[in-house]
Amino acid sequence: MKKYRPTIPFLSWMLAVDLEETRNIQNQEGSPAYGCDCDLCVEWKLLYKKIIPEKLLEAFCRVGIELQSPTDLYGSGLGSDMRTVRVTFHFIGKILSGLNGATHDDKFDYDGFPYEIIRKEPYFSLRVIPQKETFVSAPDYEAEGSSQVLCVDMRLCYPGKYLHDYRNS
Repeated sequence: MKKYRPTIPFLSWMLAVDLEETRNIQNQEGSPAYGCDCDLCVEWKLLYKKIIPEKLLEAFCRVGIELQSPTDLYGSGLGSDMRTVRVTFHFIGKILSGLNGATHDDKFDYDGFPYEIIRKEPYFSLRVIPQKETFVSAPDYEAEGSSQVLCVDMRLCYPGKYLHDYRNS
């Protein structure tokens, strides 16, 4: 690993990140959201700085994740009042400590690796998990040594008025 940041606090996790390899897999051609210009992807690029809490924006930056370019993004419940979306990103490194083990998320009736609830209203939760433990699409990468492809998986809601306010600003 050429540019390895050995200990990065990321909410409830401590991570070791290979920044160079993480940069290499960002916005990778072939990933589901690569070059996507659907309404939801365009909306994400316009609004992610408003949707994601500021302290978390800084944490993503330290890990080397480009928030404007998710690996995958899809919505369920895209009404005009509230949007419900799942957004995934990937990086190369290892989880040194943090949330793990099976748990239940009442909001999404989900059993599995735990999501940390960042806020209840509008709902925002996140988990860091080895890619091999997920069913989501991932960048094409062969990890070496003790490094792995890791997934940041977010489930969140945000008011549809965010887009309305953005268009009227």
